[in-house]
Amino acid sequence: MHKALFIFFISLFTLAFLSAQEPPTNSVEKNVPSPEQELEEIFSPFQERPASQEEFNQNLDEAKTKLEAFILKHSKKDIAVQAYLGLTEIYELSGNAAKAMETLEACLKNFPESAHANYFLFRTMVDKGNEKRAREIGKKLQKLDPSPELKAEVELHLGSFQFQVGKMAPDFSAKALDGEDISVKGYQGKVTLIDFWATWCGPCVAEMPNVVGVYNKYNKQGFDILGVSLDQDKAALTSYIKKNKMPWRQYFDGLGWQNKFSGFYQVRSIPHTILLDRKGVIRYTKLRGEELEKAVAALVAEK
Repeated sequence: MHKALFIFFISLFTLAFLSAQEPPTNSVEKNVPSPEQELEEIFSPFQERPASQEEFNQNLDEAKTKLEAFILKHSKKDIAVQAYLGLTEIYELSGNAAKAMETLEACLKNFPESAHANYFLFRTMVDKGNEKRAREIGKKLQKLDPSPELKAEVELHLGSFQFQVGKMAPDFSAKALDGEDISVKGYQGKVTLIDFWATWCGPCVAEMPNVVGVYNKYNKQGFDILGVSLDQDKAALTSYIKKNKMPWRQYFDGLGWQNKFSGFYQVRSIPHTILLDRKGVIRYTKLRGEELEKAVAALVAEK
């Protein structure tokens, strides 16, 4: 699959870990697409940035229907794992966490020894802050794939529990895009959203109007945002910020996925948000849509 597809849909995966895939199936009938080609076609709309939130939502709905049909058609083939995981991520992007977990559990029931599916579950448990379950799955993963690369990957993500809800947000100091000094600690006293994003990230762009709206509504009540852009094109970033009226400070170093701030916070997929209370304690992560506004409203009301 094209890398961009994983950025949009298999955001919980490390791209290198997912790159190994079974060879294309030979079709008996001429011009009949292989299962790999079918998946490529299903995910193709997400290779380009959506023109609007409506277009993005429509693409999600269409892909969901096609993936469900694909799973029924190829239920016994290993490639069905990729469809299950794509469908899981679609439900996550749609805000249906319960359905996402149900889909992932169905995948694991049918393919219990799939390293890809177990890795997805491992990352899900890490993101949900379930350290005990993550460690259990991490051990299973290393039995399925005893490579030193996977071992290092598992250890890296288990280390992310220092960033879990209820803990103080680790400090990070740097220069902002506007040249001013910034630090996570410097935002104490305000309810702060650390927003990891990029202009090339479809889900990030789709969510940005909501983020701007929440900022405008609650900024005067003590809410602020610290943006962390994984862009590499500074001109494109500054143009987007100006066009979309985003007055909060942004960290930008032009390093893309090697971004120093996101690396320090062990962010492996975007959009990714961390919401801090006025004391600098991590209270929520990965909020989007209405859930973001509800959480901000509750925290600015705290004394």
